[in-house]
Amino acid sequence: IDNAEINIVLLLRKIIRAIELDSRKLSTQFNTTPAQLLALRGLLESDNRTLADLAKEVGLSSSTMVGVVDRLEKKGLIVRNRALTDRRNVNILITNAGKDYLTNSPKLLQDRLIKRLSEISLDERTSISDALEKISAILDAEDIDASPVLDSGGLV
Repeated sequence: IDNAEINIVLLLRKIIRAIELDSRKLSTQFNTTPAQLLALRGLLESDNRTLADLAKEVGLSSSTMVGVVDRLEKKGLIVRNRALTDRRNVNILITNAGKDYLTNSPKLLQDRLIKRLSEISLDERTSISDALEKISAILDAEDIDASPVLDSGGLV
């Protein structure tokens, strides 16, 4: 093993650790998860959404979004309303408490990452993407189902 391989493993570990620490901070200091914040953001952009629509926008499965919505509802940050025309449809609405919570919420690690990536050249972004795809292939991770949410634990 040469220094390049050791450095790659170390850098991957640092990335994983940064995600873990950010997730823990959100959980302990703000009693939330990245998925919950993304769901609230999605609801802020639209007056009411179905669970399936919200899940699709956030990039989570409907089953995962059920847990996210359950927790947000328990906190009083959202409400579920049955549609008057079709009682099978349930619309999810953000409450004023949810809007306030979102206003005072921290920036997500992935927001900071996206912002900083947008500040570098397209060639550099492409190079980073190519390298990460190669690492994903080396780890046989290409077929692993993953959401676009940087979180270390359960998403809900």
